[in-house]
Amino acid sequence: MYNKYKRLSEGVARDMEQAGATQAQFEAEVDSQIQVEEEVGDALIIVKRKREEFREIQAAEERKRQDQTLLLTFSTQQKAADAVRAQEKANQDAARAQEKADQDAARTQGRCKSTRKNRPSTRNSRSTGLVSTIDCCHASCTRSRARGSSSNYVNKTTKTSNQTVQRGTYLN
Repeated sequence: MYNKYKRLSEGVARDMEQAGATQAQFEAEVDSQIQVEEEVGDALIIVKRKREEFREIQAAEERKRQDQTLLLTFSTQQKAADAVRAQEKANQDAARAQEKADQDAARTQGRCKSTRKNRPSTRNSRSTGLVSTIDCCHASCTRSRARGSSSNYVNKTTKTSNQTVQRGTYLN
């Protein structure tokens, strides 16, 4: 502070001598110059503080924007992951349903084939007079599959030695 006062005093003294000012005027001018410099210094300090506060506010806003962006990104990723999981579940459900339909069709077709293979010959049953069951389901299974039916209508013919009885049943 002393150096500042000394420097100002010397500058003011030179100016006052050139102007022919009195000592009282000289002292008043020195005090005025010191007051101006102190006010400028205070203002400079205030400006520096305001600049720092502004930078802090900007940094806080930038962090807030980054946090919001990260949250939005995370939310979007979660939604995308949920959509992928839902699609996978739907695919698995569809695959299970298709597999079940295939198994049902294979089981139904297996019944038709097994009943045709296991049919006793008509000659043997007539000669022995035993009751035999003949499943004539191959044609009806084929028709029901073409219609998309899940159950199959089976015509059964029961033969005895002297009579023939027809009846229909559904296989499930």
